[in-house]
Amino acid sequence: MGLSQRKLARNLGVSQSMIAKIENAKINPTYKLVQRIFSYLHSLHSITMGRVGDLASEPVSALRPTETVGQAVKIMRERGFKQLPVLNGNHNLGSVSERGISRRILETKRPELLLRKRVPAVMDEALPTVSEEMPAEGIIPLLQQTQAVLTTKEGKIKGIVTNADLLKLIQRPDS
Repeated sequence: MGLSQRKLARNLGVSQSMIAKIENAKINPTYKLVQRIFSYLHSLHSITMGRVGDLASEPVSALRPTETVGQAVKIMRERGFKQLPVLNGNHNLGSVSERGISRRILETKRPELLLRKRVPAVMDEALPTVSEEMPAEGIIPLLQQTQAVLTTKEGKIKGIVTNADLLKLIQRPDS
C-alpha cells in the first residue's frame, strides 16, 4: 500500500508510536479511532467519479406509446441509439431496444407487419431511474443489468446514461 506509520498517524492526528503499538497489538484503539483509520484507508482507494448528472445526456430522446415501431426504428437509426425510453409525459412506461425488436422479429412470421404496430407491442421493462445527484460509481452495477439509466431532478426525468457515457469517466480532456 505504500503507507508509512508516520503518514497514517499524521492524517489521523495521532502519534506514530500509537500506530506502532496498535499494529503490534500492544494497545487496543478506541472504536472511534478504528472508524477513522478505516475511513482514511477507504478514502485512499475511493475514486470520486462525480455525479450521475455529470455523465447524463440531456435532453432525453423518448418515444410516446402512441408511436409505431417503424417510427421507433427510424429514430434509433437516425440518432444512433440502441434503446429509447417510452414516456407518457413524465411517466416512465417502458423501453424499446434494438435487442427487443430483434427478439420480436424472430417471434413473428411477417416481420414487416411489426413496423406498423404501436410501441407497446415491443416494449420492455422501464429503465431504472436515479437522482442526478447520485455518485456516478453507483450506476455502474445497474448498467451491468440494464442498457440505460434515466436521471431525475425533483421527480422529473432529466437525462439518460448508457455504458457509452461511462467512457467519459476514463477519457482524458486532451484526447
